[in-house]
Amino acid sequence: MKVLLVSTSDLAGGGAIAAYRLMEALNKNGVKAKMLVRDKQSSSVTVAQVGTIIPKVMERLHIMSYLKGKLWEADTADFGIDITRTEEYKEADIIHLHWVNQGMISLSCLKRMMKDGKKIVWTLHDEWPYLGKNAGNVLFCRAI
Repeated sequence: MKVLLVSTSDLAGGGAIAAYRLMEALNKNGVKAKMLVRDKQSSSVTVAQVGTIIPKVMERLHIMSYLKGKLWEADTADFGIDITRTEEYKEADIIHLHWVNQGMISLSCLKRMMKDGKKIVWTLHDEWPYLGKNAGNVLFCRAI
């Protein structure tokens, strides 16, 4: 069995650290696990970096008009990296999502992942995946 843990970072933030520790534990116990991140900070060979910071910047610019200066309070998930094209994704039997906000995974990428028929596990490190972020009268969460 091959597990791919997906997170915006491998070591920045609680969700990222939890995902990294889980990946290490899986590998130590005979499960082939890799991590796919945009912001790689470790030197681990089992962590692969994908994409650039451009989707994050696009996401932030997209929501500026809604938030009136509160740029880091929401995530629309309109922009992201298409991880379905990576070898790590294609080889994986299970996709384990962790903290995938701010331009890492878009809602359209999540739709493609569901259509692929891969088993997807999502550890909710915060409430964004089911509540979104309410910024005034705008709720940034859409059903997929």
